[in-house]
Amino acid sequence: MGTLDVSRNGLIGSLEEYLSEVLKPALKFIPHWGELDKSPSGKMLSRAFIEAVETFTGSLHGLYQIPAACTSTIHSHDHCDYHHRYHQFI
Repeated sequence: MGTLDVSRNGLIGSLEEYLSEVLKPALKFIPHWGELDKSPSGKMLSRAFIEAVETFTGSLHGLYQIPAACTSTIHSHDHCDYHHRYHQFI
């Protein structure tokens, strides 16, 4: 797996980038899922797993984008304090 460089995008941004650019394409490229390929429910499970990774990645992307929303005058700033407190621990 290697190391994750968090110096540029922080932990959340770096994890989202890794999942989007490395893991998701690799999962979609897998032609055979072993035992999961042997039944319709197994095939559905492998597709559901990929969809779960995509959903999780999207959630990380949304969390990483919160600072941009905090600077906008259109959006409510209620969540900005939460975001500030959250990033104190990362």
